[in-house]
Amino acid sequence: MSAAKNVTATFSGVYAIGGTVIGLSGSGLVLGSSINGGAAEQLAVSTNGSFVFPTKALGGETYAVSVVTQPGTPAQTCAVATGTDAGTASADVTTVEIDCPPFVVASGLDGPGTLAVNGSTLYFGVSIYPNVTDCYTGNPAAGDRVMMVSSAGGTPTMIDYIDHYAGNCGLYGMVFDSSYVYWANYSDGVIKRATLAGANPSLVNNAATYTNALVIDPGGTNLYYHAYPNTSLGRVPTAGTGNTTFANASSINGENLAIDSNYLYWTDYGEGTVNQVPLDATSLPATPTNIATDEIGPLAPFVTSSTIYWVQPGFDGALRYAALASPSAASLNTSPLSSPASVLVDANYAWVLAFGASDADGRIYKIPASGGAPVIVAQGLFQPSSITMDAGHIYWTNNNTMQSDGTRN
Repeated sequence: MSAAKNVTATFSGVYAIGGTVIGLSGSGLVLGSSINGGAAEQLAVSTNGSFVFPTKALGGETYAVSVVTQPGTPAQTCAVATGTDAGTASADVTTVEIDCPPFVVASGLDGPGTLAVNGSTLYFGVSIYPNVTDCYTGNPAAGDRVMMVSSAGGTPTMIDYIDHYAGNCGLYGMVFDSSYVYWANYSDGVIKRATLAGANPSLVNNAATYTNALVIDPGGTNLYYHAYPNTSLGRVPTAGTGNTTFANASSINGENLAIDSNYLYWTDYGEGTVNQVPLDATSLPATPTNIATDEIGPLAPFVTSSTIYWVQPGFDGALRYAALASPSAASLNTSPLSSPASVLVDANYAWVLAFGASDADGRIYKIPASGGAPVIVAQGLFQPSSITMDAGHIYWTNNNTMQSDGTRN
């Protein structure tokens, strides 16, 4: 009988090839993965986030990932980030990055902001100073303007000039009823409106100077506003008469407003509170009820049928929330956000616009509505300042450009 022999077999590992898609808005993106220079296996990708090709690579085999078909509706030009497109498989590959720059709705704008969408139209403000270095001028044509553009893209048209006779710049609001768009001129407190087609701009009310927040009730009956340095909130009918001091506030500045069919809500940045007052309050000015206290610089409230959300931009970079039925404030995100500035919420996700760590580090996060880790869906934004959404897309403004991003997947 021959002596027994040891036999050793060596097997190569089998490794997945995948990565992350960032900034995808359009439909029809197709990626390809070539193993050892062979024909590319194709993978259709419809959402931002992680992807994995079905076919794996053996250890030691090379892989190369490419964009086979660019997305359309809206059109984008996606690319594999340099240094992540190819390599040799020695473990599961999760580092391939597909960057899809956002669809540009309108460009060449100077300081766009106060963005809002109604139907298929975006409304916003811009700062234009052709003959002066700032907006401290008695000439409306040299200052800010109210603009509109199709959400499908195009050339913006002007609705109205914003005068600055009282000094200082900007407009606030951009809210809607079934017939009109409304806005507030910060410098002199004028509340104006125009038809949704952008015609016939006209005065609604001479509110207080330095009006810096504006909302409209869902029925389109009343507008509510705050004006610096008042420690109160005002109410004026959309018909334009009967301006009333509606509610007491604690601070002279930093009140951001939100509204539903029953309550007016606001965050008080200086006081660190989130507050509410019923719209049918009869003893005016009404005293608010606190939803949350001891918050750190709360900003930008957004209310749904069951929950109010706000951002806390300090050291913890938190998206905070509280149930309306039994308020108890908590954070929705499980890891910090980089300087969050505003939030929108749909049935599935909270979408947070954040300034980031530098001028060109702006980003948009999405966070599951049930809570969890933030995912960046757009990044490298230059000084983003305003965000809005419709049923299919998120829109935001960058300084000197306006862009839209991402199907809300």
